[in-house]
Amino acid sequence: FGIPYQVTVENQIHHQVDDGLLGLVTFADLHSYVAFCEPKIASPGCIPSTTASGFCTATPGPPFDILGNQIVNNQFGLMFYGLSRTERPFYGGTKCVDHPLFRTPVVNSGGTPGYPLDCTGTYTFDMNALIQSGDNPVLVPGITVYAQHWYRDPGAANAIGVSDAITFVIAP
Repeated sequence: FGIPYQVTVENQIHHQVDDGLLGLVTFADLHSYVAFCEPKIASPGCIPSTTASGFCTATPGPPFDILGNQIVNNQFGLMFYGLSRTERPFYGGTKCVDHPLFRTPVVNSGGTPGYPLDCTGTYTFDMNALIQSGDNPVLVPGITVYAQHWYRDPGAANAIGVSDAITFVIAP
């Protein structure tokens, strides 16, 4: 996706009141993610969604898995993410993440083997592993990230499916 150009960085870290005795700030009330945007209903009739499990942090620890749920079975797809949001028409659905865009490797959704098409496919991507690897230098503590899934939907008129999206903040 080329060289990133200058972007506006949003700082949305929310914290509890400082502990007066220790002078420490905690991040206990930071929500792991917030869903937004409208998904495109998949050809089998399900509503694909993007959710997350865990806590997004630049500090080594447990994974922050971003999940694509209710995805058409056995279809190739990916997650794309960026530093700003949009809500624009996109192949009969809505594109929820704006440029500059970054993408994960293409993977298969799995689920029920063969046909008929159903909604048993899923995607999982550990965002913490990417952040902690340093492979994408724009992913630093304090920025807001937006993420959405795109996948093949052979039963749809244009053979494209998109989920809703999530937003989250990278904690230190």
